Amino acid sequence: MAPSRIVILEKDPQRRDYLRFILSERGHVAFTFEKDTVCLENLLLLQPDLVLAGPLLPGRARRFIHAVKMINGNLPVVMLSADPSLQDFIKSNGFGGMTVTFVKYEPSRIRTIVSRVLENPPANRGASTPDVPLIVGNSPRMVRIKKKISELSCLKETVLIRGEPGTGKERAARAIHAGSERRHQPFVKVDLSQMGPGKLDELLFKPYSSGDGRARQNPNRILAAASGGTVLLKSIEATPISRQGALLAFFEDCHRPNRNPETAENTPADVRFIISGNHTLGHLVSRGGFRKDLYFRLNTVCIELPPLRDRLGDIPLLADFFADKFRLELGRGPWEFSAKTHQIFDHYYWPGNVRELKHLVRHAIVSGNEESLYTRLWDHNPTGGPRGASEPIDDVCQLVELDGLKKTLDDTGGLPLKDLRRKYAAQTEKKIISRALEYTGGNRKKASVLLGISYKSLLMKIKAYHLA
Repeated sequence: MAPSRIVILEKDPQRRDYLRFILSERGHVAFTFEKDTVCLENLLLLQPDLVLAGPLLPGRARRFIHAVKMINGNLPVVMLSADPSLQDFIKSNGFGGMTVTFVKYEPSRIRTIVSRVLENPPANRGASTPDVPLIVGNSPRMVRIKKKISELSCLKETVLIRGEPGTGKERAARAIHAGSERRHQPFVKVDLSQMGPGKLDELLFKPYSSGDGRARQNPNRILAAASGGTVLLKSIEATPISRQGALLAFFEDCHRPNRNPETAENTPADVRFIISGNHTLGHLVSRGGFRKDLYFRLNTVCIELPPLRDRLGDIPLLADFFADKFRLELGRGPWEFSAKTHQIFDHYYWPGNVRELKHLVRHAIVSGNEESLYTRLWDHNPTGGPRGASEPIDDVCQLVELDGLKKTLDDTGGLPLKDLRRKYAAQTEKKIISRALEYTGGNRKKASVLLGISYKSLLMKIKAYHLA
C-alpha cells in the first residue's frame, strides 16, 4: 500500500519537527511548511492525502480553510486548535472532511486522528474541484442562507433566488445543485435577459426529436439537455410579458405526467428548476410588469440574498478569499490588504455587490498596486463612494428635495435646464471634494488620489469652491 502524503503547517520549528517525526514513524511521507501562504502555493503540486495544520490566529485560520476548499474541496484537513469558534465556523459552513481537535501534541492522539481521517477518505479525494461553489461569508444571515441551501439540496421543489445584481444568485443555484442527488447530472443555465421571444420559444417550447425521428421522452429542448439534472432560469424578470403565460404553462407541463410513446407510461419530466430574479421582482408584479400567477407559481420556496452593504462583516473574508484566488492563479506572492483599504471597503456603498468586490480585488492583484483601488471606487460610483459611518454622501437627487422642487426651481430665476444642470453639478462636486478632504484628514495629496484627479486640479477646485 502506497504511503500517505501529509502536508504539515506549523510555524513553531520544534513542533513542526515533532509532527513530522511521529508521522514518518508510521510510514507517512510528510511535507512541512512554516507559512500558510507557501503551504497553499504547493498544495496542487504535492497532491496530499491530508493537511495537518497547527494553531493559527482566528482570521488566518478561516482564510486558510477557505483557500484549501477553493484549491481542492475534497482534501481532508485536521486543524490542531484551541479556538472553539473555529469548530463553529466549520460546522456552520458545512465543510465536510475538516476536523478541529482540541488536544496537546500527544503522539498517540495525533496518530489516532490522522489514521481515522485517512481510513475514511472522500470518494474523489485526489481530484481538485475548483467548480464546487464555495459561498464565503460568516455573518448570521449568510450562515442561515447556507443552512437553507443545504436543506433545499435534499428536496425537489422549484427554488426562487432573489437579490440585487452581483449578490451571487447563480453561485447559490450551483451550490444547491452540487449538494443534491443530481450533482453528477447536467446543470443548464438559461439567461433570459440574453434572448428574444423567438429564441425563448425555440429553447423552451419547441418539440425536440431524436435523430431517428422518434419523439424523445422530454419534449422540449431544455428538458432534453438537462434530463436528470437542474435548469437555472436566470433573470426571470426579463421574460416578455407576452410570453409569461406560455412560461407558466411550461412549468405546469413539466410537473404533469407526460405520455412516453416507447413505454406507454405517464412520467413527469425529471428536471429540477431553480429561478433567479432581481430583488425588485415583487414590485414588478405590483406594477403589472410580471404576471401574479407566474410569480406565485415560482415563489413557493425563496432565498433572499442580501446586498454586500448589509453584511459588511463578510468583506474581509471575501477580500482575502479573492486575493488568494487570483494570486494563486496568476502566480503572485502573498497579499495582505492594509487597514486603510479595509476601512474604505467598510464605508463604500457597493452598488455592484460581491461581483464588484471580486473585480476590484483582481485589479489590485494584477496591477500590484493596492492604492489603485481607491480611484476605481470613486470612478465606479462617485456619489456613493467612501462614506462616513453614519451617513452616505448626498447624491444629486438629495440636493433637490422632491417636496420643495417647485420652490427650488422658482429660486433659480427661471434658469434653463442646461444651466441648472451645471449649477447642481458644481454643488455636487464641491460636496464630494469636501467629504474627501474630511475622509483624508485634510491631506490634499491623498484626497487627489482618492478622487482620481491631479494634485494641481484639486488645488484649483479647492480655491474655486472656497474650501481652503
